[in-house]
Amino acid sequence: MKIKSITLSLVLVASCLAYGQPQKPKVEKSPPAAINVAALSSSGHGTDWDPWVGWDHAINAEAADDLTLNFSRGIYLQKEVLKIRPGWIVAGPGHRRTVIRSDVANPFSVLAAINSRSDYDCRITGLTIANHAAKDGAGINVVGASAVEIDHVCITGFDVEIVLDQAENAHVHHCKIWALTGRAGIWIANGPLHTPGAAGEYDNNITIDENQFAGETTSIGIIDDGGDRHSIERNDFAGLLHAITFAATRCGNFIGNYCEGQQAEIISLQHYSPLDPAQAELSNSFSLNIQNNFFSAAGHPVIDGTCGAVSLQFTGNDCYGVPAAAFIMGPGRFWQLQTRANRGTGTKPLVEGESDNPGWIYAERD
Repeated sequence: MKIKSITLSLVLVASCLAYGQPQKPKVEKSPPAAINVAALSSSGHGTDWDPWVGWDHAINAEAADDLTLNFSRGIYLQKEVLKIRPGWIVAGPGHRRTVIRSDVANPFSVLAAINSRSDYDCRITGLTIANHAAKDGAGINVVGASAVEIDHVCITGFDVEIVLDQAENAHVHHCKIWALTGRAGIWIANGPLHTPGAAGEYDNNITIDENQFAGETTSIGIIDDGGDRHSIERNDFAGLLHAITFAATRCGNFIGNYCEGQQAEIISLQHYSPLDPAQAELSNSFSLNIQNNFFSAAGHPVIDGTCGAVSLQFTGNDCYGVPAAAFIMGPGRFWQLQTRANRGTGTKPLVEGESDNPGWIYAERD
């Protein structure tokens, strides 16, 4: 009984001593410093005939992390590449209200060290970024940066509208990839083709959802040259050559998209990047899930290309306008193919051709 009393006393004394000690204050991260971009302009009034200029040079001179750049309503002329730093929020009130006319290639660039997975935690939102002087490059160029969000942006007129190169945990949503005149809307670059020295298989966990792609009949909506866990969901693809191409993609989801007016197969499976003139060999794609899409194919197969996929699941799709060819082409190109619960028009079988591994193929016409 005496031992219990002594133990209880020691506990009470320790508690009193701890209570009397000064507590360390909680350190909270301060919000990013806010900058009024229009106020940094050297001249202009933000109008069509007198846009704001000089703001880009002033921002680049800041060279600080964790900034919020507030673009007020108006028109801005850009003559320098905006070098977006970690923690930046680049925000406008909406793409109909704030227009950036760019006179440079790669005007909005998020450039980190390659082959290293740099956490940038930055966001671009509420702007229109338009090519003003027929420059090459991308409107938004992301290289080596992780945690990048692009949303509610209208982007138009570049060779490629958005490049994601070694971009992990990237999210592009609610954007208009509009009036494509170049080669692609979004390019998920894999390897050194876009950035010399870049290793492959760094483009992981990328989500592209609820965007609108439209443009020329020679452009491609999305070029996916590889990486892991890519989700392409609930987008609209109108016109274009292909809605999407896959090469060396692993665990890719193409779900709930609306595709119409493509000039060739809607989904093109490739063993090289469509942007590579040398056609350097890439691997086949693995584990592609094509599910719950609407395809209006205008006489073309839904899926074709120069190669197949090691495993592909094609389920719950509505396919129309495919009277002259099978829904899925490619003899000798699939190792494991499963089709279920699809419907639509067409006079030929759902799958045409044989598998490289016939024992693994399963096809069903619903």
